[in-house]
This record gives sequence, C-alpha cells and structure tokens, in this order.
Amino acid sequence: ILIIILSFIIQSMNDEYRLAFRFSIDKVFDEPYRIFTSLFLHGNLLHLFMNMYALFIFGNLLERKANYKEFLKLFFLGALVGSISQIFLFVIGLDVGSTSVGASDAISAIFGACIFLALNENIEVLFIKMKVRTALILFLLYEALGILVISGIYPGIAHYAHISGFIFGYLYARFFLQPYKK
Repeated sequence: ILIIILSFIIQSMNDEYRLAFRFSIDKVFDEPYRIFTSLFLHGNLLHLFMNMYALFIFGNLLERKANYKEFLKLFFLGALVGSISQIFLFVIGLDVGSTSVGASDAISAIFGACIFLALNENIEVLFIKMKVRTALILFLLYEALGILVISGIYPGIAHYAHISGFIFGYLYARFFLQPYKK
C-alpha cells in the first residue's frame, strides 16, 4: 500500500511518469511491463483511497486465510488477467478504452479469492459490519450498474477488468488454494 501511495505522489507531480507507466493497448506488446506498472498509478485521490481501502480489508483477510506468497501471486496474476481481458474486449470491438491505471483488477482477484475462502467471515467497511457475502452483493451491484449506467456518465472505469480479475481470483482459490493453518 505504501509503495502505491508513494507512486501516486510521484505521478501527481510528474505527468510524464504516469504516461510512461500506464497500461496502454497501443504499447503493451512492445512494453509489457506496463501491465504491472499501471497497478501503481491511480486516476485521482478517490480512486487511490477506494483501492487501498479494499486492498487493506481483503488483502489482510486473504493473508490470514492463505499466506502472503499466495496474496502476492494472486495480486500480480489478477492484474495480468484484467489486462488481457481489456485487450481481448478492445480487439473484439467493445469500447473499453485503450489506456488504464489502477490496481482494481488485482484487488478484484484478491476479493474473488476471499469469496471462496471466507464467504461467511465478518468484515467492516466504512464502519459498517457485514459478512463478506454482503460485500459480494454490493460488488456485483456496483459492477452491473457500472456497465449498464455509470459507464455512460463516467467513462474510463475498467468494469470488465474488475469482473475478470474477480472471476480469476475465485477460480484460482477454488482450484489452487488451501486454507492456511497456522
């Protein structure tokens, strides 16, 4: 989280930094590192806060249920899957945008794994206690509204990358993760 916040501060002071490291469909095949460097960039302070808050909640939960190595592996693989889905959807003609920043696809993969490993766990989101399954319902509503309504008002949110990251995280946990026993 600290590295991402520091990167946001740097990008806020230097637009060239953001342009050099954001995900870009036009440049990803020549500069594949952008799939991962874009994780450390964010569109604005709200984007940064929401992602870091979700990473704090679900990242900690996943580390408790699996371990930190699986957390890191899933974080970076989730980013890769989200980027591949953006490329695929762009190629088949969906207007998903050609550039993106943020760690939402990676965090969605972490969340997807938490759904499999900790569906009935209690969490606290903005001082509201809820089960992970309630967070799932909120996530699905947000993504459905995002695709059907919000995209027309606020374009540029990679909802399909969120969803593909989430599905990947769930399937990864289902087939490859065993709950961690201390």
